Amino acid sequence: MISFIIPVYNNAKTIEKTINSILNQETNNLDYEIIVVNDGSTDNLDEIMKNYLDNKKIKYLKKEKNTGLSDTRNYGVRNSNGDYIIFVDSDDYISKSLLKEIEPYINKKVELIKWSPVYVDEYGKELEKTNLIGFENATGEQGFNILFGKDNLIECVWNYAIHKKLVPTFPIRNIS
Repeated sequence: MISFIIPVYNNAKTIEKTINSILNQETNNLDYEIIVVNDGSTDNLDEIMKNYLDNKKIKYLKKEKNTGLSDTRNYGVRNSNGDYIIFVDSDDYISKSLLKEIEPYINKKVELIKWSPVYVDEYGKELEKTNLIGFENATGEQGFNILFGKDNLIECVWNYAIHKKLVPTFPIRNIS
């Protein structure tokens, strides 16, 4: 099973597109759940989420106080049932073919699956597509740069399916 974790803070205007992009996947054999974690939102997120409460694939968790993205992701992971975790930001959406594309890797039990994000504007127009050099064609230096110099795993986690045993606990910082 895959757990999609969506931390939300005052993104009621975009959450439906995010959730529907997961629900409307092309045919595949992967089971999944969607965990929406309300991080103390003050907008109308609760009202929008009422439309999804009958869907057994969706868990809606509500935190009373805003504690930040890291704590909210950690909370989602703790409440997940999946073997794999995919983080989706509440103002993003995923390709309708994502699960179909990663299914062979999940079936082989690959523990970390990465895909290249496609950046779009608010109208869905493609802005930039990132491509990596494959290891089979890379020099040692290029391979190092692929793994360490240009990989944004620490900065963004939304273009990975991560086996749950590898998911880090995100550090919580108190900013005064």
